Amino acid sequence: MRMLGGASGVSLCAIVLQWRLAVHGVSLTSNDQAVLRLQAFNETFLFLAGLMALALLAAWQLKSDKTA
Repeated sequence: MRMLGGASGVSLCAIVLQWRLAVHGVSLTSNDQAVLRLQAFNETFLFLAGLMALALLAAWQLKSDKTA
C-alpha cells in the first residue's frame, strides 16, 4: 500500500505541475518565460503543502485506544 501511495502521489504531482504549466502557457522544454515556469512550480508546491496539511489534520483526528 505504501508503494502504491508513493506512485500515485508522484503521478498526482506531475499531473498538477503539467496542468499549471499549461495554464501559464509554458512547457518544461522551452528556455523562455522562466518566471512563468517558476510560478507553476510554486503553485504545485503550495497545492501539495495544502494536501499534506489536510492529511495531518486527518491523522490528528485518529484516536488511539489505550485500554490495554
